[in-house]
Amino acid sequence: MPSFASSSEVRDSTDGTLLVLRARHVLVSGVPSETVRTVKGRLPDDLDVILQSDLVIALTGMVNRVNICSRAIQCSAIANHLLNYFHMNGEQLGVRPASKVYIDDSDGMAKLTLSPTRPLLKSRSDDTALRLSTIELLYAFRTEPCRRGSQPQGQERGGLHDADLATAADPFSPHAFLPLIAALDRAVERFVGLHLIRRYPLIFGPWRERYDAEVALTEKIARAVVNITARSPNAQFRKRSRNLMKALRLNCAAVSVASEEALRGVLRSVGESNEPELPGESPAPLNDDFAVLCHSMERLFKHGLKPIRYKVRMCSVEFCYLHTISNDFTPSC
Repeated sequence: MPSFASSSEVRDSTDGTLLVLRARHVLVSGVPSETVRTVKGRLPDDLDVILQSDLVIALTGMVNRVNICSRAIQCSAIANHLLNYFHMNGEQLGVRPASKVYIDDSDGMAKLTLSPTRPLLKSRSDDTALRLSTIELLYAFRTEPCRRGSQPQGQERGGLHDADLATAADPFSPHAFLPLIAALDRAVERFVGLHLIRRYPLIFGPWRERYDAEVALTEKIARAVVNITARSPNAQFRKRSRNLMKALRLNCAAVSVASEEALRGVLRSVGESNEPELPGESPAPLNDDFAVLCHSMERLFKHGLKPIRYKVRMCSVEFCYLHTISNDFTPSC
């Protein structure tokens, strides 16, 4: 089954500079493929997206359609801002920086690695769950030049200090001006809130912490219910319990089929001609009363509880420039 990607975008502007933060979310179903295909629109709600390893964030930049080299991005205040953001909000988000911003020798891109702070979630629908692998962030700026330049479009450069492309302020400078920091705060906050926490509640945000606590309780409740049913001397009670379990099992099977069809639809949309090997009509977990009860209660929790509001901590100027970060996470330029 292929790897595929979906896209998202947020915009902000300040002092004549337009910032477009574009994200490419790379997801994997089964074994990753060499070619990453693009999915149009949002993923179906029937599909769970989980994290099973460290998450790689790739950073690219562009100013007035001119690409910025990876070394300049690595040393920029923009990269430092994103790193600081995950340091400050890692506890709530459930991920924290596990590396400084580095240049990947395999593709020459500036990247940072985020490690989960919570236990890796094992989905009960392993065959249809998607894994988030990489997020590629493009910081695209459109500025008002001080004077017209002659450099052709698409040519890569190290920074905006070149005489023919001089601008009022270089967005990828190691020292950002205050309006840029405010714009980055707003753009990153919207990106995280709309395109990480809302898209992937099983990975990011405070709701996942509540979910983990609920799962621990549901497992204890489900085990107790199974034991009580098995030990009960009341034949009528056992019969009633079996009928209820049968109804729950059918409901779980319907949910599993809906997830399979949603995954097949995604694979067809990216041009995957071969049908994926998905579970049959009666997957093994659905035949176990304990798993059925856990699955049903977890689904009830997912659909019944409103997400907890995410309270962001901004990367203020005081933190970014008056406080120092550990040398382990300081870009080496």
